[in-house]
Amino acid sequence: MTNDRPYIICLMMTSLDGKILGEKWGDSPGVNTLRASFEQAHDEIGVKAWIVGRTTMEKDFTDYEKPILKKGHQEIEKVDFVAEHNSESFAIALDGSAKLGWKEATMQGDHVITVLTEGVPDAYLAHLKDIGLSYI
Repeated sequence: MTNDRPYIICLMMTSLDGKILGEKWGDSPGVNTLRASFEQAHDEIGVKAWIVGRTTMEKDFTDYEKPILKKGHQEIEKVDFVAEHNSESFAIALDGSAKLGWKEATMQGDHVITVLTEGVPDAYLAHLKDIGLSYI
């Protein structure tokens, strides 16, 4: 790309039936070759951000941790929160129901940004702010 405008490249590794990764993927040589090709393309493109849904993030990255929220009512304004960070790359999680149990704001060196809905509890937003995790 020759201009400075942002752009999106969708680099996806999906099953033929479009379902979430499952036991069908296994650890076969074919799957391992596909996974290696996917990671090579990821590196060659120079990806600065990646995005997955809640189910994938929960299964593969947060190990099904549940949010630990402080007791008491904290009223948080429902606006985007951009935490201070030094990252040049980002992990984006789609989590409309506030189910992911974040313990820190970085993952594999990437600053985490979570995409929420306006219906998430204030206590969850307070938790994300406390650990320095950005949300929109």
